[in-house]
Amino acid sequence: MSRVITPFDELRWQQQVEDRLDRLERRLTEQVWYVIGQFGAPIFQNNWTNYGSGYNTCAFMRDANGFVHLRGLVMSGTVATGPTGVIFTLPIGFRPEMRELINVQSASVLGRVDIDNAGAVYAYSGSNVWFSLDSITFKAVV
Repeated sequence: MSRVITPFDELRWQQQVEDRLDRLERRLTEQVWYVIGQFGAPIFQNNWTNYGSGYNTCAFMRDANGFVHLRGLVMSGTVATGPTGVIFTLPIGFRPEMRELINVQSASVLGRVDIDNAGAVYAYSGSNVWFSLDSITFKAVV
């Protein structure tokens, strides 16, 4: 015996599909920040640490359009052009296609952050008294 589908059934199924799509869309657009040093996130390297005192903690996220955003005020690490200048390393899916060079503010001097395609975030130049990663944005290779 076959079941008769009523307009009420169709309306209920349509609402269920719309609800599922809404939940999926919300999940895709959520902005999840990965805080450096917390479980499941990369760790600080070369003696870098959060500045604290009410400033943003060092973190990163990828938005629904594939752009990676960095934030945070860090201090006390090594400012250098090579491996000793790495603040932390971004995981696969959060890395640029080519090396990114970004001017940043650091203490009372202009600094530069380099982010290479292996995910290393370098304090290339500037001051380690404090070093800002706020507002750094680039397109990730997914």
